[in-house]
Amino acid sequence: MLGVGILLTYFIEILEFMYKNRGKLKLLFQSLIQWNTTLRLSFAYLLKIRVDGEYLLIYNSKFEGFQPVGGVYKFFDKTILTTLGLAPDDNIPWDNDKVKNDLRVRQNQSKYLYKFLTWFEKKEGRETDPKREFYEEMIESKILPLETFININYQFSHKHYDGIKQSEKFPGKELIYADVYEVHLTDEQKIALRELKKNPPKNIMFVSKNDIELDHQANNFILPHTKKLFL
Repeated sequence: MLGVGILLTYFIEILEFMYKNRGKLKLLFQSLIQWNTTLRLSFAYLLKIRVDGEYLLIYNSKFEGFQPVGGVYKFFDKTILTTLGLAPDDNIPWDNDKVKNDLRVRQNQSKYLYKFLTWFEKKEGRETDPKREFYEEMIESKILPLETFININYQFSHKHYDGIKQSEKFPGKELIYADVYEVHLTDEQKIALRELKKNPPKNIMFVSKNDIELDHQANNFILPHTKKLFL
């Protein structure tokens, strides 16, 4: 009877684990069957900024296309490099302050992925909101006025990831994750964006959902990950 009780306890614990992690069981299974595989991780956020039914996109010169405002989360707790088996991404070196401590990293063994995801979901020792990239891309560049956008209201919409896949841009396997936040504009902010729409700089465009789904507007290429705004 003692043995049955122990087995029942383990069974209950397994069921609890599966229920708690039901949203990422496929991902955890992938990491287990690729136990010693080096894995590239990129954890970012995207901002859904809409005015009059169109979405604001900004040009990404590295990948030569338009995408939502946003970027990679940064981490502050450098001990995770050791405790979670992480190292800087060789493909995008931390050679300046803009990319230093980005959560665009390499995990030497994917068996540590669950531990990494648990750390990420705790929201400790890392960025937890999307304001930094908004101000870097839209305010510091003088595209939008600081006095109007000194505060932005936003709400978490959803998260997106497709599992562990072969990278389309770099050697090896990767996990690409994005949090999507919807920006709730004030009346004054809507007016500012409408003014921007009248004469946008070359690195800004406003597009419909249909344009995003087609990956282009006229001759402008919209980067595929922009679709994550709706997935």
